[in-house]
This record gives sequence, structure tokens and C-alpha cells, in this order.
Amino acid sequence: MAGISNSVLVREYLSIVTSNQDPRQMQQVDAWRQSLPAKMHVGENTGTDVYYLNILAMSYRFECILCRLIRRTWQQSRHTDWSEWAKQRLRSAILELDTITMRVLANGTLQDFPISLYVPLISLIYHEADHAS
Repeated sequence: MAGISNSVLVREYLSIVTSNQDPRQMQQVDAWRQSLPAKMHVGENTGTDVYYLNILAMSYRFECILCRLIRRTWQQSRHTDWSEWAKQRLRSAILELDTITMRVLANGTLQDFPISLYVPLISLIYHEADHAS
């Protein structure tokens, strides 16, 4: 799982949601994220490497979208435990996005990020902070 791309992760995420599988098996994504520094040859610069932070932020952004979908899909169904799990995972992903955003701001590297990433990040964090209940 450590060598897969974002597109494969997206496909796996979507198959979990659409096939009514238990979404809590998404821990594979955590392993993939942990493998990124070595695969990208980032070394100790995980807090400052723009490319690494960009890919990491994209994965958390997608996780937020997916967890929100899981919550809405299973909130009123027999899988309320899945909905609650998705709520907690959503909050964790938002926290990670917020942390990445703060690192980027502190390092002064915001201008190195594509606008298509950081504008939705700020909007997502704001929106979810207000509606995370």
C-alpha cells in the first residue's frame, strides 16, 4: 500500500463508500502518508518541503470530503457507528490541514503552493470548524 498513488487511494476510498463497506479500514491511508517522506526523499524537512506538504494537504483535503460524505450517507442509517467514526476522522483531518496551513504560513511558503489548493483549504477549515458538530 505504501507505493500507491493518490489516484489509487481515491479509487479505494470511493469503492469503500459506494459498496457499503466498513470505512474504518482506511488506516491504509495512514501507512501511505507515513511512507511519503522516504518515497519523496524529504528527509528531515517534512515541515518545510513544499511538495511534500502539498501532497499531504491534498490527501487530507480529500479525506475531509470523503468523511463528510460518509457522515451524511450513514448518519440516519443502521451504521451510526460509522458516521461517528467519520466525524472523528473528519475532525482529525481538519486539524492536520490547519497544522499544514500554519506551517506554510510560518515558513513564508504560501506563494509556492498552487492557488487551487490553499484557497479551498482555508474555506474547508473555516466551513468545517463552524459545522463540525
